[in-house]
Amino acid sequence: STAAINTFLCARTLDVSGTWRELVEVAMGQPGTAALRVAAAESLYFDDLHESEVIALHREVGDRLGKTYSPTRRFAGTRDPKRTLKIGFLSPDFRCHPVASFTLSFLRYLKELGFELSFYSLNLREDSITERYKELGDFHPCARLRETAIAQKCLSDSIDVLFDLAGYTVGGRPELLAIHPAPLVFSGIGYPASLQIEGLTGELADQDGHADWPRPLIQKPLLCYEPTVDAPAIEAASSGAFTWGAYCNAKKINRQTAMLWSEVLRATPGSRLRCMSAQFSKASERTLVGRYFDEVGIGNAELVEGPVDYAGYMSEFNAVDGILDTYPFNGATTTLDALIMGVPVVTLKGTSHRSRVGASLLEGLGHLEWSANDSDDVIERAQQIFTAGKRPSSHRVALRSQVHSSLLMDGRQYARCFGLAVRSHWEQYCNP
Repeated sequence: STAAINTFLCARTLDVSGTWRELVEVAMGQPGTAALRVAAAESLYFDDLHESEVIALHREVGDRLGKTYSPTRRFAGTRDPKRTLKIGFLSPDFRCHPVASFTLSFLRYLKELGFELSFYSLNLREDSITERYKELGDFHPCARLRETAIAQKCLSDSIDVLFDLAGYTVGGRPELLAIHPAPLVFSGIGYPASLQIEGLTGELADQDGHADWPRPLIQKPLLCYEPTVDAPAIEAASSGAFTWGAYCNAKKINRQTAMLWSEVLRATPGSRLRCMSAQFSKASERTLVGRYFDEVGIGNAELVEGPVDYAGYMSEFNAVDGILDTYPFNGATTTLDALIMGVPVVTLKGTSHRSRVGASLLEGLGHLEWSANDSDDVIERAQQIFTAGKRPSSHRVALRSQVHSSLLMDGRQYARCFGLAVRSHWEQYCNP
């Protein structure tokens, strides 16, 4: 199983969808869900897999979890629709990680609203960010416990609502969602697809009515952001050619994304592309992305390995004039970081959850003019940004101020909506 997992993690660089499907067949024949969970998570990056294949793979994982673990049927707490609720959060990322920026932004306000918070940590290491969670509620290190032991801990703590923040990412424990150790069980924020686990109360989504999201917990905007470190100063726009930036996980760059970016570059004459990713430390990733770019005629792209420290990473946004988002797996953290540094982002909105994140964030900011519905629309919106020219530092600072005053960073309002949604589900549970 470990060998299969490692193969899946490298499967993208094989660059052959047939090979990928063969690996999925191998994983299907293995007991348990370890390899299949990695396959499901990795499937989100492929542009040549039909969405039905992605959903089916997630459903297979969910079905296996449901057959392996029996859901809890009896809970100690009373079914009182008005009483104080205990919410437990489950994650391997209560540390310096994007999940921290998307949760610490509203958790303190959730506590002010009268919810009692507990954290079931799957962290393998702790840092200064971990301490901030410990200040908000009971903190339980659970990385070395079996799923059944963690479930028993939730039951003994009388948790009313368990909220998973990891999904099928490495380090997550989706088994807990199948065990259902609380009356209400939700998932979201840290994973941009439905887990397809039967019995989940809900999954965080930006809208209703999608086949891949059968039980949404509607939250608009989808995410609320608060950088765990102060952003560096915005500098004057760089001199020279208009520079498009693509700062992202290199795995999100596929043939469809490369083709889209090439069309933008042709439609904005004289512009150049600067692509930065921590994954460019791997020769295989640089080679694959370089091949995609060569195939579509992007010959002047600069591939840069991203800096490790936050300040250095954020300062890199001063070197670009606009950001091009990936598709179908949109950026989230990088989109918000770009906006905080005063750089506009062009995104393509799709139908899957992971391809709607960019549009959801721009809607929360009030800049839907940067969100496109098809490739022609992407080119048109990119041309508008290009024609406006390099943004002076005053314009960038103004955009940063707009982000800070928007719903995207309004933790109090996000907590209020989150709390109301959870309370509504609790009332339904109390009055079936």
